Order: sequence, then C-alpha cells, then structure tokens
Amino acid sequence: PAADFPEFPPLTEPMKFSLPGKVLADCLDMTSFAINRKDARMYMAGVYLHFTDEHHPSLGERARPTMRFAATDGFNMAVASIAAPDGLGVIGVNGGVILPRDAIGEVVRLANTAGTDDVVLSLTPTLATIEAAGKRFTTKLVDGEFPAYTSVIPKEFTRRALVDVTELAEALGRLLALDDGKRARATLGGDALRLRSTNHRLGEADEEIFIDWQGDDLDMGINARAWATILENVNADQCIMRFVSDRSPVLVQPW
Repeated sequence: PAADFPEFPPLTEPMKFSLPGKVLADCLDMTSFAINRKDARMYMAGVYLHFTDEHHPSLGERARPTMRFAATDGFNMAVASIAAPDGLGVIGVNGGVILPRDAIGEVVRLANTAGTDDVVLSLTPTLATIEAAGKRFTTKLVDGEFPAYTSVIPKEFTRRALVDVTELAEALGRLLALDDGKRARATLGGDALRLRSTNHRLGEADEEIFIDWQGDDLDMGINARAWATILENVNADQCIMRFVSDRSPVLVQPW
C-alpha cells in the first residue's frame, strides 16, 4: 500500500535560493560530462556546487560573489560560473555540496521544463531539493570532500590559440579513426595547429588546421579523445585554448 512507501527525511533549515531553470540546466550540462564514472572515488562522482567570493583570474570571473559548478574524473575537469543567486552562501564541506551523477539527469530535465522561469533549490549538507513547474525532486548528496580543483588551474598562461571548434573536432575525429588517440601529438605555431598520430598496423594520420596563435611555438603530447570530448561540450563556434608549457594543463573556453 501507498502508506508503506518510505518518506524522505524533511530538510531542516535548508539554504534556499532561486535561479532560471535554463541557467541551472546549462551549467550542469557543461560540467557533468567530466564526472568520474569508472572508479570508487565517490567524492568525484557528481557535480560540485559551491559559493565563493574569490574570483580566479583564469576563469574569466568578475570580482563578485560567484556560484561555481565543477566536475572532474582526475584527468579532465569542467567548471562553470555564474553570479551567486540571492540566498546562496557557504554550506556543506568546504562551502559546497556534491550533486550525485545519478540525480543530474532528472535535475536537468526538471530545470529545462522551467525554461527562463526560476527554479527553487533548497540545500542542506546532506540533501538537495529542486522545485519547478509544480514538481519537486529531492536527492541525497554525495558524502565526501571535493578536491581543491582551482589549485591545478594556472593563474597565468603564456600561449593561446583561437580555434574553430568544428574544424578541430573533425580533425580529431579523423585521428581517432586510426587509434585511441592517447599517443597523438599537437604542434602549435604561426597560424597552424598540426595533429599527428601513428598506428604501427594502420599507418599515420596528419591533420592541419588554421588557428590564430599567440606565443612561442609549442609541441606536446595529447589525448585526442579527451580533447574531442571537451569540444563536444563547448557551446560556441570558436574556442580559446590557453597553454603554459607542454606539461601544463590546457584551458579551453568558449569564445
């Protein structure tokens, strides 16, 4: 009988705030692809939502209170930032909470039904509720401490490329037709990005596309599939790729 269905524990003194449904859905879409889906590190098995009043110089943030969404699998990392909604503050471990990966699809679906109308989020250190279009969805949060992700993002970059997203994605796709792309190389300089990959059984792939390059020439090993996955989630015709050296993280931002 319905009376036997377990009740979800009530939210005690939740932090409550609202933001447009499309904004919430877009931020989760832009970051959830980087969630860890392969191992048991539960603290990376979701999207980290948190409040901060410290802007990072490489993330293009203004000096204002910010709400950040972050996800990582230990290799890729995705971050989205918006102005902090009224009512959002420090909560949970290190000022934020981790929305579990299994709940994100439903949160995005519900947020998209609201469109430009506001949805209401209520957070406690252990539970989250989203209310939109007369419906309410509640989920438990991941119990864990999200990594100090901003510490691995360089604060200054010495090289940058303005790239056509479709051209680069198609070039990477042709490399990936040869092998898994884990041993590919990229050379950037002048007005060109050259991609190379060798498969001892199938041969070599060599691709070159036009870029707007600033900085010293750079040659580096890349994971072509990781680059392709990131480009799939860049909602723009062009992107900026920022570099420090051949061993430093690459920052990709819509242009």
